[in-house]
Amino acid sequence: MKTSLVFALFCVHLSLCWAQAPGDEDARCTTDHSNPPQYPDNETNLMDSYSYENLLPGNGTGNSPIATAVWNDFSFDGNDVTPETLSPTYWQQGAGGICRFQTRVCGWRQNGVVVSQNNWLFTQHISSDFDSNIYNYDVTIHVEATYSLQSCRVRQGCIQRFNLLHYMTNSQQLPSTSGNGYMNTQNYENFAVPEGPVSSKTYTNTYNFTLPPSSTGFYIAVQDIGSCIALSRLRVYRNNCKSRQVGLVRYPDAPAPVSGSANIDISCVENAVVSGSSEVTCFSNGTWGPETPVCQCKCGYEPNRGATRCNACPANQWSDGTVCLQCPASTKTTQEAACSCPCKDGYFRNNETSTEKRQYESPVDEDFTYGCTKPPSAPSNVLLPATNTSITVRWSAPADLGGRTADLYYQVEISDPDNLGSYIGTVCVPGSTEMRIFTGLRPCTDYCVRVTAENGVSDQDPTSKDSRTATQCIRTKEGWFGPVKDLQCFEQVVVWERPEMPGDCELDQYQVIVRKNDMEIKRFRREQSFLVLENTPELRGVSGTLFMEVVAVNEAGPGESICKIRADMNENGETQCTIFGCIGNECPEH
Repeated sequence: MKTSLVFALFCVHLSLCWAQAPGDEDARCTTDHSNPPQYPDNETNLMDSYSYENLLPGNGTGNSPIATAVWNDFSFDGNDVTPETLSPTYWQQGAGGICRFQTRVCGWRQNGVVVSQNNWLFTQHISSDFDSNIYNYDVTIHVEATYSLQSCRVRQGCIQRFNLLHYMTNSQQLPSTSGNGYMNTQNYENFAVPEGPVSSKTYTNTYNFTLPPSSTGFYIAVQDIGSCIALSRLRVYRNNCKSRQVGLVRYPDAPAPVSGSANIDISCVENAVVSGSSEVTCFSNGTWGPETPVCQCKCGYEPNRGATRCNACPANQWSDGTVCLQCPASTKTTQEAACSCPCKDGYFRNNETSTEKRQYESPVDEDFTYGCTKPPSAPSNVLLPATNTSITVRWSAPADLGGRTADLYYQVEISDPDNLGSYIGTVCVPGSTEMRIFTGLRPCTDYCVRVTAENGVSDQDPTSKDSRTATQCIRTKEGWFGPVKDLQCFEQVVVWERPEMPGDCELDQYQVIVRKNDMEIKRFRREQSFLVLENTPELRGVSGTLFMEVVAVNEAGPGESICKIRADMNENGETQCTIFGCIGNECPEH
């Protein structure tokens, strides 16, 4: 038997060829719907004559097709009936039960010679019933024929075989022609029964052929060449990996390949997406492979209890596709199927931590699973104890930390005395520290210190900086003055100039220290920057060689002295003075 078959079939007066095989629900069938034919799960039925009420048109001669017919028959031998008029020699429909009519034909002899028979029966156009753009591979079509052949010993002149053929075409209309040029005799299946007294015995045989993806349909034909046959059922099917749903995964109805296996893409239920590979294996016997693809609900959805569909999360809930959760703290959403909950006004998530502040801020960026927080309030209890050259800044933690503790830190700044309104010396201090010392400052100078509380989200709300900043101002204490400038002596008069002093420190007085024989004998103050020795009350009655120093005095105490005055005074009050002992070039020589 030959199994790779394609025949060229042409028909006469064909006015109706069905595009799809009718099923049990078709109006032309009166099958008992309570007991329809059952088919294996791994088979897709393409046509089953069991389900048709009227298989042949008109009176069965092929000359008068009627709208209720499914198949057509044609006889090309010109012999319609036997002389005995016992049986027609063309295909005819006979009763075989409700919606299960037989088609039959019988050959005969004339004068001892077998009369040539050539009677054709062909189906409607049968669709392959799959999208070849998706499933672009060959499939096997199975044609299962159930029939009985009357023994030629019982009825002489018959042949105990018939031919089953297929014709692949994408057209639902067969071309019209006449004559016998309808078949390639190399492309058919020959069904036969053993010689002998066989009568009314039913046989079932299957004919297979390969359908390429370029062909979307075909016809099946039965050729009688002189048999006495009753065809009770003709079923056409293909192996199929059946559609099914496993959890959230949907397997398609996929045609089984001719051999081996094919990779098939699965899909997911609505509002779900594939997680991992989307391919499964469909084997040639119509069974699915062992792969277990996974589908997961989209964000904003969660699987139902049976994990067969994805349900939207209600308002004020969110989901990453696994389970719906309440919105975290200080977030909200008014819509269903939310993938995240946006922050409320004034609240933020830390998702852009700057590099320079990383040591104080949270090392983990906060995604939508985190609640939202806000910047802290200002530090409290800011104190500024100061010396003449330093300020110690002390403060307490903010009353409101904004919902964050781990990444609290402070920016501490001191004002620039030379540029009013600007700040210098900005430093970052971790939240565990509440003190900062600024050194190297000017005495008697006004400074302002700003302490700003910061956390991982404060940068996202620059308008809140003023509300989280505490500012205090203070004046540094007075410092010690340097040596008086330009100290000079003119006989009995000593003169000098005010020493330099950073800041705005005030000079109280000048102090004169008098020593004789290395012992201090006098200490007195003057507001003016000169001294007339003979008119100085504190020096009356003092004679001999005296050594004097002049230093500036303020609240911090006496300043430096780098020059000394030598005064030689006699008993008559006459005095001569000189300057000596200067360090560096601060004092002139006289």
